[in-house]
Amino acid sequence: MKKLSASIVLLLGALYLVAQVPAGYYYSAEGKSGKELKTALHQIIRQGKRLSYGSGAGKTWSGFEQSDLHPDGYVWDMYSLNKRYFPGGAKVPSGMNIEHSVAKSWWGGTNNDAYKDLYHLNPSDISANSARSNYPLGVNNGSKFNNGSIKVGYNTFGTEYSGLSFEPLDEYKGDFARAYMYMFTCYENFTWTGTSAPSMLVAKETWPMLRNWAKTMLLEWHRNDPVSQKERSRMAAIYTLQDNRNPFIDYPELAEFIWGSSSTQAWYPG
Repeated sequence: MKKLSASIVLLLGALYLVAQVPAGYYYSAEGKSGKELKTALHQIIRQGKRLSYGSGAGKTWSGFEQSDLHPDGYVWDMYSLNKRYFPGGAKVPSGMNIEHSVAKSWWGGTNNDAYKDLYHLNPSDISANSARSNYPLGVNNGSKFNNGSIKVGYNTFGTEYSGLSFEPLDEYKGDFARAYMYMFTCYENFTWTGTSAPSMLVAKETWPMLRNWAKTMLLEWHRNDPVSQKERSRMAAIYTLQDNRNPFIDYPELAEFIWGSSSTQAWYPG
């Protein structure tokens, strides 16, 4: 195994200091369930700031240098098996761009906080990002695209949506599920519009907001691929940049208290 560079060791040490949930951060959500719990979390995590979009100091790629640096020194790309390296200076690595896991067209493409929110932005291989287009998560056979990391094809999960979808590797399905849960909680007040894809994934109501097939799939992915150290470290880095957290990483059981088997029970942090 390769030794971690001194800079990476220092970065991981600094992130450990902010990995713990700040005292009282979720206090206003305690004792709530279902719709009320989701809206309480919305009010908490909607606060904070966002980096400017793009490359350069103080922008998205400077954030990626902290949030998406693999321990072995390369860019952690969930969309491709290719290994690329940050060139420094918050510049874009060759062959990569920024991917919105929750497609920006779903809220009309406005350059707002959601457009710049690192919790659902990822450094991505350009060809994989292009193939993914603005399709929702789903399960498919890769009939349209398969690079060994993501697949694009017609969704076969459930019966409500059979359009094109993108499917990540099993080891990242929980990551994407929790990013979706975060986005549909943080921005529950948005008017989700645009193409037919979001209308088949997202209901108009702020709760449960997800259509049945999507809710079932995301909960399944969330349960089968638990929170990893990668996600914890990534959130710690983003927290230092945005001053907000992903509650579904801090307390994975929150998904159950909003959409799952505990949605009628009051939540308290365990």
